[in-house]
Amino acid sequence: MANVVKKHSISSELAQKMVDEAVAKARALGVSENVAILDDGGNLKAFSRMDGAPILCIEIAQNKAYTAFGRRNCRGDRAERGAHGAERHRLRESSPSARG
Repeated sequence: MANVVKKHSISSELAQKMVDEAVAKARALGVSENVAILDDGGNLKAFSRMDGAPILCIEIAQNKAYTAFGRRNCRGDRAERGAHGAERHRLRESSPSARG
């Protein structure tokens, strides 16, 4: 088994909790958002489109998540962020209504 690597990844439960918290924050701000959460491989793990969020912004939200993932991995601080990175995530405003 020397050729097997064990890695940790975000659970479905944590990904959904992150979506729920982002949606709650968007509601508090009075905006409708699309929220995308990726796993450690850059794959979509959880997603939500709030009522009233533009359908065209679904792809924008996912692309922003992919871009953030790519930048994080290029900077080399991936291990530092690890399991405790969830609380560092910020709601990214992806809908035109949020930008004013």
